[in-house]
Order: sequence, then structure tokens, then C-alpha cells
Amino acid sequence: MCKAIQEMYDDGVRDGIKQGIQKGVEQGREELLKELIQSKLQKKKTSEQIAEELEESVEVIEKIIKVMQ
Repeated sequence: MCKAIQEMYDDGVRDGIKQGIQKGVEQGREELLKELIQSKLQKKKTSEQIAEELEESVEVIEKIIKVMQ
């Protein structure tokens, strides 16, 4: 019985670690996008130009720009 409980606990910990890593990767990607967008805005590029250069949708770029303001 203890082994089964330990395995369930270990599985939960592994799942938690995987979720934490995934969340960190997503946050890092968003921060990088913010930095790239900020740089491109300083160069007076439009949302459409930025989206094309970063291979993202215009909607995603505009959403990030609104968050940054």
C-alpha cells in the first residue's frame, strides 16, 4: 500500500514539475515577444509589420502592445 501511495505522490510531483516548466517557458516567450515588440515599435513599425516579422498574428501583437501600455 505504501508503494502505491508513493507512486501516486511521485506522479503528482512530476506532473507539477512539468506544468511549472511549461508555465516558465510560456512566460519567457511572452517576455521575449514584449522586448522584440518594444524594439520594433521604437523603430516606428506597425502592428502588421511586427506580426509579419515575428510570425505572429496581428491580434496577438496588438494584445501584447495593449498590455505593455
